[in-house]
Amino acid sequence: FLSSFTYDRAFRFDHTTDLDLNEVYAYCKVIFEDLQKFNEQSINILKHLYNKSNHPNVKGGELYIGYLTSCFITGKEVDAIGIFKSENKDTFLQVNTESDNVTLNFDKGINAKKLDKGAIILNIDKENGYKIYTIDTSSKKADEAKYWTENFLSVTDYVDNRYHTQK
Repeated sequence: FLSSFTYDRAFRFDHTTDLDLNEVYAYCKVIFEDLQKFNEQSINILKHLYNKSNHPNVKGGELYIGYLTSCFITGKEVDAIGIFKSENKDTFLQVNTESDNVTLNFDKGINAKKLDKGAIILNIDKENGYKIYTIDTSSKKADEAKYWTENFLSVTDYVDNRYHTQK
């Protein structure tokens, strides 16, 4: 899943009044502080996504949440939380050989090289909303694109040297 990301634009969690009121930020903060609460907080993230997915153009799918240790992203070793949503399944050919027989089966599954939506939340800069990289390859319409970054994650640009250079 990580190969689908580009690391040219970073984000951070945001909230209009208080960063701790951003649901995904709060859940990730608990996970980073106590990994034993990973399962409980993953369920909270799932419920939050479900509640934000009420737009008729938002596709259903499968959600994967993982804790990534010792990631080398942008030259630093850091732990991260990965949130990955798969909306589209590919058809795969499964070849089985037994003795002199060859059996071909078709199966549906997720292509790890074609991630639909994802977020990598780095355990960096907690006080300012962490450093986050996102991907959304399946949204063609503006409402769909907003739902992942604005409605679900509620992120804004991460201001650093790269951000200033691009602006």
